[in-house]
Amino acid sequence: MNGFELTLLDVDQVISIRKLPIFKPYGVMAASTDFAILTGNEVSEERFCRDDKPHLTGRSGAYWLKPSDSLALRKLYQDTNCIDALGYGDNVHYDSIKCGIRPVLVSSKEFLEQLERKKGYMGIPFVTFGEYPQYIEQDPEKIRLLSKLYTEDKLELTGKAYTVDGYYFRDGDTTFSSIYMMEYKLNKDKYISTNLMKRDFLDVPLSNGELLQRCYPYWIKVEPITWLYDETSNLLISKRILLSGIPLFLDNDVKNFDTSFLKKFMNTFMAKEIIPSEVEPDTTLLDENETIHNYIYWKKPTKNK
Repeated sequence: MNGFELTLLDVDQVISIRKLPIFKPYGVMAASTDFAILTGNEVSEERFCRDDKPHLTGRSGAYWLKPSDSLALRKLYQDTNCIDALGYGDNVHYDSIKCGIRPVLVSSKEFLEQLERKKGYMGIPFVTFGEYPQYIEQDPEKIRLLSKLYTEDKLELTGKAYTVDGYYFRDGDTTFSSIYMMEYKLNKDKYISTNLMKRDFLDVPLSNGELLQRCYPYWIKVEPITWLYDETSNLLISKRILLSGIPLFLDNDVKNFDTSFLKKFMNTFMAKEIIPSEVEPDTTLLDENETIHNYIYWKKPTKNK
C-alpha cells in the first residue's frame, strides 16, 4: 500500500442527479491516451473533453464504472457499467477490451495535503501525482535515437516495468496473461516501447494523426498524471483514460467490484507502477493462490553494458 488505493467511479457519482459536483461544469467524458488506444480503448471521432481543444489528444474514450451492489440501482440504471465514447452510460460485457481504466485515487486527508493544488478549467482544482505511459513520441530525431540505442542494447533501463494483458483478443477467454513493458530512459525522458495492439480495426489515428500500423514499434512517453480534485468527496479522478484491455471480472469472479479482477489489477500493478522509477518500489510478491501472481520489478542496472 502506497498510502492510497485505486478504484473506479460508480454510476451514482457520474450519471445520476446526485453526480459529483465536479462533473457539472466539467462533464463526464475523459480523454483517451495513445497507450489506452493501443490496448483497445474505443474513442470518439467527434467528441472531445471540455478543457481540451479539438485535438487528437482530447478525444473522448470509453471507461469502466464500478457496478452497483444494489439490485434496485442496477435495475434503475439498466446495469450500466461504463461510460461510452460519446459520454453516455452503457452496459458492456465484463471482458470487453473497449472500456479503459480511468482510475480514482482514494487516500487520507494527510496524503492529499501533501499535493499541490492548482486551478484548471472553469476553476476546477487539479493535482499532478505519479506518472504513466500516455502519448507517443512525435519527434523523428528522438525516435531514431531511441530505436538506435535500443537496437544496440545501449538504452538505459530504469528498473521499472508496466503491466498489460498479453492476450491479443479475448473472444470469451478471460484468462489473464501478464506482459511487462520495460521502462527506458533517454536524458531526462522516460519511455516504453511496444508494438502490442489489441484491436481488430486500424482506422483509428493516434495523437500524431497517423493511422495505427500492425506490429509497428511505438515509443510511448511516460508522463505525469493529472488528477481532477473533487472537494466534496476528497477524491482524485484521473483526467485521462490510462489503459484498456483489462477485464472488469474474470469468469470465476463473484460479480462484486471489491473482489473483482480489475480492482486487484489496479491495486497490485497500477498503484505501484504510477510511482516514479526514482522512488524505491515495493517488491513484495503476492500469495501464489492470488489471481495475479509472480510480479516483480526489475532491478535497476548499475551501468549499461
